[in-house]
Amino acid sequence: MSEGQSTILVTGGAGYIGSHAVLALKSAGYEVIVLDNLSYGHRELVEQVLKVKLIVGDISDRALLDQLFTSHNISAVMHADLAQAHILGLEYLLKGGDNAAFNLGNSSGFSVRKVIETTQEVTGKPIKIVECDRRPCDPPVLVGSSDKARNVLGWHPQYPNLKEIVTHAWQWHQRRHGAYFSREVPELASEGIRETRETTEKKYFSS
Repeated sequence: MSEGQSTILVTGGAGYIGSHAVLALKSAGYEVIVLDNLSYGHRELVEQVLKVKLIVGDISDRALLDQLFTSHNISAVMHADLAQAHILGLEYLLKGGDNAAFNLGNSSGFSVRKVIETTQEVTGKPIKIVECDRRPCDPPVLVGSSDKARNVLGWHPQYPNLKEIVTHAWQWHQRRHGAYFSREVPELASEGIRETRETTEKKYFSS
């Protein structure tokens, strides 16, 4: 940021998508606070890898939110599904842009069957499939267009290919739930964290 730093509250920032948003916000020069109830998030990811302030709580806790907004100068709240797109949207609003809705589809449709087949291919694991009749009123084809986001925000999907999307997500979860703490970065399993933040972030978030 060119003039000071804005503080952004990221809800759900201790999970897969949220942590990527936090990393991108930090890289863009923002101060970040994470609010997460840790039902699916990971404390050590926020505190030891991202190294930002973590508030453990739920967004339905009005008293906690009042205290949070009273004690911190928060410029915006972000609940992230696509990190870079959210940052572009945030900067658009902070610069005075009008409130608007943006579709973040990649303009390429994937059927449920294709997603399952690709996931099985990437993970090498079988997925139980239950065949059902089409639901009433389901459209035969429904594909989201991101033309508005591309034209107004300058956003382009980083991973437009389905296999890339699944592979990226699978690699992250393998690092987090697989051998990450025990083998790849054993230092994080003990009290002495010797790796630099940059090295750790690269191992944790690189595709």
